[in-house]
Amino acid sequence: MADRIHEFHDGPNREIYKRFTYSGSADLPMLAASAIATGLIGEKEVPTEVLPYLDRWLEFHRDAS
Repeated sequence: MADRIHEFHDGPNREIYKRFTYSGSADLPMLAASAIATGLIGEKEVPTEVLPYLDRWLEFHRDAS
């Protein structure tokens, strides 16, 4: 169990923390869209009322692919 907790702490948890802690709130839509585009967060997990704020950045990531 301790190994699994350590794995999570050093994996997804650390990435989420780094992405959203070291930036100002103005960057949040861009960071959230990046997290969705890279699979860190599933798009279906994002509340539908939030998605319009991410549209521009999600489109950016789709065009870049």
